[in-house]
Amino acid sequence: MARLEDFFYAEPITQRIIIPQKGMPYLLGGIVYGRPGFPDGSLIVTSPVQKQDGSVVTTASSQEYILGNMHEDYKELLDVHASGLPIICCWRIEGNRRNKYHIHGKLLGSDKIIFGKVERQYNNYIWVNATQYYVIWHNWELSEQDQNEIERFSIYCDIQLAHFEPYVGNPHARPFLLWINKQINSTEFKIRE
Repeated sequence: MARLEDFFYAEPITQRIIIPQKGMPYLLGGIVYGRPGFPDGSLIVTSPVQKQDGSVVTTASSQEYILGNMHEDYKELLDVHASGLPIICCWRIEGNRRNKYHIHGKLLGSDKIIFGKVERQYNNYIWVNATQYYVIWHNWELSEQDQNEIERFSIYCDIQLAHFEPYVGNPHARPFLLWINKQINSTEFKIRE
């Protein structure tokens, strides 16, 4: 049986990251091992999950997977969601370093739209209009060519936004929006409780 590591849940049509609710259709994404036709370590998205029994899932294509470890950022997303911190799930970045970056995005589980200058950033967290948000950086459209280009990454790397376009959608990359002195360090950082 194939094993899926660093897994996360995704929406069937757009393949955007979601937090599935009971009765909601979903896919799984992650790194696959032991599946014929895919080299070990390939990043895949499954067909819709038909059944999940503990750590064993069966998809619409009758493929079975044993779930390994959940993706670290997906675990963090679940924790943030449970804390009530607003999560930006679908977004685009406008502007540049000189004129400042602005984010235009939709809040997870809501029709509310956020637009404003990115004032601070710490990894997956940003501050807009003095409010802290968690951003799902993975939720960009990703072409097959881009996917092939970025599969060589295996750890997170911050990429200057000017060079970010070829990597959008990579679950192992996020844009670095602010100058170094505008970043905050981990001692200043804390999730809103």
